[in-house]
Amino acid sequence: MVVAVALEVLGPIWSKILIDDYIVPRNQNWPAIAVIIVASFVTAILGAWIGWRQRLRFAGIALRAVAGLRQRVFEHVIRLPVAWFDSAISGKLVSRVTNDTESVQDLYLHFLYTLLHNGIVLIGILTAMAVLDWQMMLVALAIVPVIVVIVLLYQRISGHHVARSREVRAEINAQFSESIQGMPILQASGQVGRFQQSFDATNDRFYVTRMRTLRAQAMLLRPAMDLIGGLLLAGIILAFGITGGIGGKDVGVLFAFLAYLGRFIEPLIEISQQFNSLQAAQVAAARVNTLLKQPAETMPDTAPPITSGAVRFTDLHFAYQPDKPALQGINLDIAHGEFVGIVGPTGSGKSTLLNLLLGFYAPQEGSVTIDGQPVRECAVDDFRQQVALVPQEPFILADTVEANIDLGRGLSAAERKRAATLSRFDE
Repeated sequence: MVVAVALEVLGPIWSKILIDDYIVPRNQNWPAIAVIIVASFVTAILGAWIGWRQRLRFAGIALRAVAGLRQRVFEHVIRLPVAWFDSAISGKLVSRVTNDTESVQDLYLHFLYTLLHNGIVLIGILTAMAVLDWQMMLVALAIVPVIVVIVLLYQRISGHHVARSREVRAEINAQFSESIQGMPILQASGQVGRFQQSFDATNDRFYVTRMRTLRAQAMLLRPAMDLIGGLLLAGIILAFGITGGIGGKDVGVLFAFLAYLGRFIEPLIEISQQFNSLQAAQVAAARVNTLLKQPAETMPDTAPPITSGAVRFTDLHFAYQPDKPALQGINLDIAHGEFVGIVGPTGSGKSTLLNLLLGFYAPQEGSVTIDGQPVRECAVDDFRQQVALVPQEPFILADTVEANIDLGRGLSAAERKRAATLSRFDE
């Protein structure tokens, strides 16, 4: 990156030499002029190529980092306790895995690269300016405090709106996801219009928050930076014209200095424009970090294996909410090989009893054991392999029939066919 910046900074130097040594004094040394022109072109092309390679490499590093983050988030989510999903909103959860990780990617891909690259460019330009004329360099540096104030003011005005827009976007995802999942109920109960109004209101809130951020950006970033840069350029040209040259400098020095000044302002503008991405990435990273801090399933990885499968419920008490018990004082023994059917009215606790047996929840009192071992102390992989579950609502992957039978277990074709035959799915 330093080499690319050095080549970029050389451009105005070639122009300064050409103007002061050949054009102004009318020195028609064509071979020397040709060498300067060719060197200028070679410098520009080589610098652009090196910069492209660096940008590509940096993008690859950023994409790999974000891909690893997204993988880590998904691996963590699928290991969270089932009880956690009772209060989780699926649309917002999807937003964490997709939109928020994309915002973190923007932090790596845009903000950090822009800050690093343009920071080196600024150092190189300031060095070249100091070599040409240190007094003019100090004049250029006068705009830096003004730009810092503008950026801080922008962050202060837009920070809340950026965070709010991320929250409202997650609400949009949640409402859309819930509407798709409950579409038969929405249409059957005549609630389509009400849900449409609710979605429109949320969408309008997102529009308002985004517009507030964009207004602050339009007022304080690019237009303000361009105005400051234009005033600085005009001031330097005016001073040069009035005084006949600052410090008696040649025209080539002025030309090179103005070229550097334009390049000096542009990196500052690019850096300031990336603060919007930085604010969005900070909010997204905080939300992803909160998700990753959620404790995963507590069942151990290793424990004595299940042998016979005898089940016992002992003085079982459980409540989803402390003041609303779902099960009280349940005692039940199911011997190895025994078939037991549990019946009862809706809300009597049948599904709750099954969820406790599967280890999805921990009872407040009593115990659930298999072969005398508490369910939540069984080895998680061994326990899941021993359980066959047919839920009330089917879960179907957006994949082939074979993939739905296999569910990632790596079954052979014969095993998948046998499973289809036993379930009469092949009829």
